[in-house]
Amino acid sequence: AGLEDFMKDLEGAVNLSTGEQELITGAGASIYEEALKQATPESDRKTKGDLKKDIHKKAEAINGIKDGSTSVGWSDKKGGYDYIARFMNDGTKNYPKNPENDHRGFVTKTQQKTAPLVLEAEVKAYKELLRKKGMSK
Repeated sequence: AGLEDFMKDLEGAVNLSTGEQELITGAGASIYEEALKQATPESDRKTKGDLKKDIHKKAEAINGIKDGSTSVGWSDKKGGYDYIARFMNDGTKNYPKNPENDHRGFVTKTQQKTAPLVLEAEVKAYKELLRKKGMSK
């Protein structure tokens, strides 16, 4: 009975439902979402919207499929700011005009800076999930 119980626990710890995966990835996504809002540059020009307010997380992959992933980014819907964020992150032929406005790479830098914190939040959420399942020792 001992080995069977161990195998059952192991299966429960590895074979997570989509909802359980979303809980784990969502914990990490919350950390990244807040960091990205902090790192997103603000425009000194009068614009119709705010890049920081357009950042959101969704419990789905970027292609819209619910697979346990959690995506963080700007809205690609009409009126969204994903294209502006891309220009600011990647640069264009005319951007940046002034070196003090050079924000290129802010998304990648934020991803690299928060990676350990995201992983830590996901591990914590995973351990909590295991504890609720009665598998944490």
